[in-house]
Parts: sequence; C-alpha cells; structure tokens
Amino acid sequence: MNRSRQRREGMPALELIEQAVHLLRRAPMGVLAGYYVGAVPFVLGLLYFWADMSRNAFAGRRCAEEALGLALLFFWMKCWQAVFAGELKARVAGAEPPRWTRGRLARLAVTQVILQSSAPFLLPLALLMMLPFGWGSAFYHNVAVLGDGTSDETRPVLRQAMQQARLWPRQNYLLILIVWLFGFLVMLNLASAVLLVPELMRILLGVETVFTLSGTHMLNTTFVAVLFGLTYLAVNPLMKACYVLRCFYGESVRSGADLKAQLRALLAAGTVAIALLSWVPDALGAQTSRAPSPMRTSSASARPSPPPCSAPVVSPAALDGAIQKVLSRPEYAWRMPREHVEEEKGLLASLLDDFLGVLRRGVRGVAQWIRDAWEWVQEYLLRRQPREREGGLLGLHWTETARWLLVLLASAVVAALALMLRRAWRRHRRAQTVSAEAITPVPDVADENVTADQLPADEWLQRARELMERGELRRALRALYLGSLAALAQQEMLVLARFKSNHDYVRELCRRAHARPETVSAFTQNVAVFDRIWYGAHPVDQETMSRFTANIERIRSRA
Repeated sequence: MNRSRQRREGMPALELIEQAVHLLRRAPMGVLAGYYVGAVPFVLGLLYFWADMSRNAFAGRRCAEEALGLALLFFWMKCWQAVFAGELKARVAGAEPPRWTRGRLARLAVTQVILQSSAPFLLPLALLMMLPFGWGSAFYHNVAVLGDGTSDETRPVLRQAMQQARLWPRQNYLLILIVWLFGFLVMLNLASAVLLVPELMRILLGVETVFTLSGTHMLNTTFVAVLFGLTYLAVNPLMKACYVLRCFYGESVRSGADLKAQLRALLAAGTVAIALLSWVPDALGAQTSRAPSPMRTSSASARPSPPPCSAPVVSPAALDGAIQKVLSRPEYAWRMPREHVEEEKGLLASLLDDFLGVLRRGVRGVAQWIRDAWEWVQEYLLRRQPREREGGLLGLHWTETARWLLVLLASAVVAALALMLRRAWRRHRRAQTVSAEAITPVPDVADENVTADQLPADEWLQRARELMERGELRRALRALYLGSLAALAQQEMLVLARFKSNHDYVRELCRRAHARPETVSAFTQNVAVFDRIWYGAHPVDQETMSRFTANIERIRSRA
C-alpha cells in the first residue's frame, strides 16, 4: 500500500495488530505492570460486587456503598490505562515521555473522570444498536490515549478523540472484529483450563468440590463473569496498544510525527553503524600490532610519519561482517522470513514417510491402470467401427449403443448392490437382541443410608403415595421429605451431600433462596415436622401428612 492510500484508508487491521504486538513486546515490564495495577483491582471488585448482589440475602442494604466503591475502582483503572497508553505513545514516537508531575496527574484524573463516566451507560446501548458501537469504542479508547494530562483543558481532548474516532472506519471495525474473535478464543481456552482444575484435583488429590459433584455449577453467572474478567485482562492491553497506534498515525497525517519517528530510528541506527565502523579499524589494528623492538624503533624514527589527516582503510569483508552483525540483532530481524532448517527424522517419522510413499504410489498405480483400461476399451471400439455408419438401437451407432448399454448395466449393478446392502442391514437390525437393562432396586426409606439423590423427586412422591395407601405413614413422611430435597436440588437451591444435616439444608436454602420466602418458609416447616416425627416419638396422622404434602407443592410450584 502506497503512502497516500495509507493516509486515506489507514494501514490494514492485521498489520496494525502486528505492530501493536511488537510494541507490547518491546515495552518494559514496568509499563505493563502499571496497567495491571489499575485493572486487577477493578476486575476483582466487579466480581465481588456481582457475586454479592446475586447471592447475598442482605445485598440490598449495602448496594449503594459497594456501587460507589466500584465506580472509584473504575476511575482508578481508567487513570492507569491513560498512564499505560501515554508510555506506549512515547515509545512509538521515539521520544522521551514527559515527566509525571502532580499537576499532570491531576489533569489526567480530571479528564478521565469527566469523559469516561458515560462509558458504562453509552457503550452497552451502542452495542445493542451495533452500528455506532465502533465509533463509541474508538472514542473512549482515544480518550485513554489522548487524555494523558499533557493538555490543560478537557475540551481539546474531547475534540481530538472525536476526530480520531471518525478516522478510518473500515480499519476500526475490522480491528474490533479481529480482536474480539481473538478474545473469544482466549475465553474458550481459559474456560477449558478452569474446567479441568477441579477434575485434576479430584483425580490427583482426591479432593471433592461442588464442581465435581455437579457440573452445572460451572455454568452459573459468577463463573461466566470470572471468564470475562480474565479475558479482559489478557486482551485489553492489546486493544489499547492498537488504539495508541491509531491515534499516533492519525495525528501524523497533519504533523508528520511518523516520519520524525522513522528519522530518529535511522539516526540511532546510523550512530550504531558509525560506532561499529570506528571500532573495526581499531580492532584490526590491535590484531596486527606487535611489540616494538629497539631496531624497529630506530628505523621507525628514521621514517617519515604518515600524514595526520589520512583516513583509516576498512576492508570490504570487515565492513560486511559489521553490517551483518547489526542486522542480526532482534529489533531488525523479527520480520525477516523464517529459515527452513532440515531436521533429521527419527525412526518412526521415516517409517511413516515410507508407508505414505508406498500408499501414494499404489493409489497412483491403480488410477493409471483404470485410465489405461478405459483408453484400451475406447481404442478397441474405434478399431471395430465400420467405415459406413450402421443403424443401431434408437437410430444410434452401435458403438454408442454399446456404450449406453454398459452405463445402464453398471447402474443396474450398483442399484442391485445397494438393494442387497439395504436388505442385509434390515435383517441385521431385526436379528439384534434387546440388551437387558438392570432394574434399579427401590430404596428402603427406613434405611438411614438412603439419600435424596438416589431417585428423582417425582419417583419419591410416587413412593410416598404407595406407602400412604398401605397405611405406612411414618415411612411415607420420610419419602416425602426426600422428595422435597430432590426437588430443591433440581432447582439448584441445594447441593445434596451425605454429611449435611437437615438444619444445614435450612441454612443453605435461606442463603440461596432469599428471593423466595415462601419456599424457605414451607421447607422450614417441613423440617421441623419431620425431625419431630422421624427422630422423636410424636405420632403422624392424615392432617400432618396433608400439611406436609401442601408445603411440598408450594416448593415445587416455584420450579
């Protein structure tokens, strides 16, 4: 792409991302550490706020305080992102970054608080409308890049950010699409790693967690929020580096800052080359010099001294070696094509290559044999063709008739084979015996080792009806209680475990179902009745069973 077209349309998005990756690789660790000093507290605070608001029964009492703290962490993150972007921009320009003073930090904080405060509200709306999202995302990224405290007022930063957001829209949307696809792949990798950790703990250490007991706990909103937070921490620095480059090249359209940066790089490279060229003659002279003897000293004193202005002579070989040494440095060789190195193959790789070669030659031989056979048939038919055209079937020549007959015969053979295979498959399916399935024994509700997860809730209730019809009300009451536990477990309100007591289940339900007070009240009443009858000496009657069954229906009706 020539320079004029690049100024009109911008460089390709992939090339911009490639330069951003290289920029992050060359940046010191302190620059990236500054970014995470601001981003990690906000992500942790957001995850805590999400989990607390969705799980805690008393979250409404401290919602305002936690929201205020989260807003402060958001502005803290934006200020550090502006510092991070400012350091990267100075490195792109090839100049020393301005000093961080108290006044500059104050101006940076004021600019970010004023301009970034609308981002949490406007960006989701722009994402719903799709089209303005690219402009809005670019605007807020540009604010982080341009609002680094070097400007005394906020209005110039706002104006520059809007101008840069309107620049090169095609590049902007392609950049967002590519980075978001990359972020989606990163999130899938993180999800795979997080899902494997509990299984590895169970296999290697024998530690059982709620995630190994029930895999559905991995699919709750907190888990998804953790994945989004980790993906943001991994991908957002790359996005910030891309918009640093966009702002730099956008400003360079008028200021020529990119040309100045290239001239600085050339000047630095020329300085290195001059230093090497001045070092080579000294090194060569040091290698050829010898310790002077008295006679050589006397003879040298007799010879006339060389003129002081004579320039040192450098051999072409030494000059080429110095240039190759400079070009082999990482900052000059990272975009050069990768050398193809022939590696010595092992025994297994050699055997595999030999097998593939034999198979390839065999396939080629069979294909050539079929081709030769077809050519022979055609030549044979042409040799037997009479000079005068004879009428054949349907007025065609006899060779054409024979060719059509061969096609029909081959089609008939293929159809017959397909029919035979279809009949054989039907006979095979009819001959298959039905595999015997083991009948699950009905658990004895009187056994204390029976748990609620051995049967679904509907089967527990059916078992309770059968016991009530036979007059075994005490055992029917325990079947109803186990059915209520199974129903709550299906609603993900409880996690069934053998070591938990009835009161443990009550506390867990109060913690998880604080938005469903009717369910908590019905289950608490049933636990009190069940403990009094099953573990005590209180009798059970039809009225107690009716109230117990009504509470279970109240629990199941909120499923």
